[in-house]
Amino acid sequence: NTSDLKNADLAIRSAGRGMVGLGVAAVAAFGYVVGEAAKFEKEMDFVQAVTNATASEMEALNKAALDLAKNSVYGPIELSKAFVELAKAGASVQQIVDGVGQAAVNLATASDIEIPFAGESLINLLNTFKKGAEDAVEFSDLLSGSANASSVSVSDLITSFESAGPVAQGLGISFGEANAALTILGKVGIKGSTAGTSLRQIMLNLSPPTKAAADQMKELGIITADGANLFFDSAGNAKSLADVFEILRDKTKNLNNEQKTEALRDLFGVR
Repeated sequence: NTSDLKNADLAIRSAGRGMVGLGVAAVAAFGYVVGEAAKFEKEMDFVQAVTNATASEMEALNKAALDLAKNSVYGPIELSKAFVELAKAGASVQQIVDGVGQAAVNLATASDIEIPFAGESLINLLNTFKKGAEDAVEFSDLLSGSANASSVSVSDLITSFESAGPVAQGLGISFGEANAALTILGKVGIKGSTAGTSLRQIMLNLSPPTKAAADQMKELGIITADGANLFFDSAGNAKSLADVFEILRDKTKNLNNEQKTEALRDLFGVR
């Protein structure tokens, strides 16, 4: 009847308007996707300009960015911007693909810092300790673990390593050992540049810089009668920090607090 026809007509018109609305939404969504893709492509062009990557290398970088985006809280555009910063910091295409990109994402996610900062810091640390991209994830995990185990932040640790890192590497002390020492300092409120310069001073003073320090080492038996320094092995390489502190504990165990403070001050300075 007439009423049914009217109702049907209204239903069809309503459905039609709904489809038109859906069409507008679809077009808008499509436009957004195209725009995002263009931004991603533009950022990747920056990566290519900085790295001089070949076509095949760019294909690998594109895949790395998209794969990381699937498994992290960051989108492809954020990751492509991070790749630009990694490249500026000296990372090669191969390093980014082989682990630095993943490590930067891990560190940024765990520590609530920006990906570019995380990536640049990792590159600097790898270069300081003369390690490759394959070690980036391990470095990232150690930094995150230290931040979770103490009140020290990843930013604090990175600042500390600016002072302590080169000396540690020069003495053959590993990143892991130095990181553990900085974590211990962080647990008692010594962090950032203060922790870095303190640890650096300890490491530098393993070889006595003054006559007072040398005399104190001889008195404690750290420098033996034949002139050997127990902090170093027979090849002249520094022993591990764990061994160094164990030697210190053993050689000062019979001192009272006043004597111990005086001895450590002579060896390593006031701080």
